[in-house]
Amino acid sequence: MVPAVLRSVAAIVCGIPVLSHSSYAEEFGDFSGSFLVELYEEYIYTPDGDPDEVNIIYLEGELDASFYLSNSLFIDTTIEFELIDQPDTGLVNIFPVPGQGAFIEVLSLNYEEDDFGLFVGKFNPNIFVGFSRTPDLYDTLINEDDLEITGQWGGGGYLNFNSDTYGSHRIYGNVFFEDTTDLSGSIITDRGRTSRSDGGPANTGSPESFSIGSLGGGFDFAPDLDYHVGVVRQAVDIAGGGTDVAPADEYRVTAALQNQFSLGDNLTLTPFVEYYHFWNADGNEGETRDYITGALNLGVDSWNFGAAYTGRFVSGNTSVNGDEQLFQVSAGYTFSSGWSLSLYLIRLEEVGSSQNGAVAILSREFTF
Repeated sequence: MVPAVLRSVAAIVCGIPVLSHSSYAEEFGDFSGSFLVELYEEYIYTPDGDPDEVNIIYLEGELDASFYLSNSLFIDTTIEFELIDQPDTGLVNIFPVPGQGAFIEVLSLNYEEDDFGLFVGKFNPNIFVGFSRTPDLYDTLINEDDLEITGQWGGGGYLNFNSDTYGSHRIYGNVFFEDTTDLSGSIITDRGRTSRSDGGPANTGSPESFSIGSLGGGFDFAPDLDYHVGVVRQAVDIAGGGTDVAPADEYRVTAALQNQFSLGDNLTLTPFVEYYHFWNADGNEGETRDYITGALNLGVDSWNFGAAYTGRFVSGNTSVNGDEQLFQVSAGYTFSSGWSLSLYLIRLEEVGSSQNGAVAILSREFTF
């Protein structure tokens, strides 16, 4: 069994569930899942005299559902409801915000046993796990599309290994290519359908890209230490990012560590660190990017307090605007009703400017 602290990470990097959906035998027609709802109040401003600001209240949601064909065979889907078009600088909006839309991110057929699993369809071949460890840091002030790999067509699988001495581990692999069907678009607000002519990583029309990796923990010498390592190759035949540089296949590698320390009754301290490197970023030959992320979370009963940092460092024939550093502190409380309220204070420092932000999130996950 993969350690509980990495179950959500497995879904992020593999695009498939890390454990069986339930403890009892599923039958044809069984249906289960969850719905996450998040209400945001987001205020972003530039402190160096620029009057432009963004102040919005908006709703986001994620529906994850599974329909069972048998105990081991099921269809998974994830539907995202989020802000498709970010508000213009200087715009103040109150919910409902123009620009919100919905789209299908995952639609796959899965076969799952205790020791292995297989899947085919539309999935998320991510290898970056910082999203699950530094909430809101990327959504607000950094282009998460630079880091995430989502909504790709292809297939893959995984193997689980368990040992009393060496812990529990999952080795996974998949092949994929960019979605250019109607499912790459969205409804309510149309984000536009991806086409082959758009170019960029994995937009090759056939499964020429892949990701492989391993995650796990529960070592006998460090029972609360968890890890993830991964490698991605995204084939490119047309460079993305708006540059005239000759196209080249993009490669990414990441390594992450996390350890949860118990400091007493209902008191935990959890540090996290991740390194994420790009070669030929966006398919532009010679462009490199490095992301270094660190986070520290203190859990006290129903309270949690955190601090996080990410640095982005670019070089070569770059298609992005230089180095960036992001800082975040947060506090949150989970009520007995299941609702959570979190507050984030964020600062972005980039070449020639900076931005500050305050974000409040009211959220709850409903299961069915």
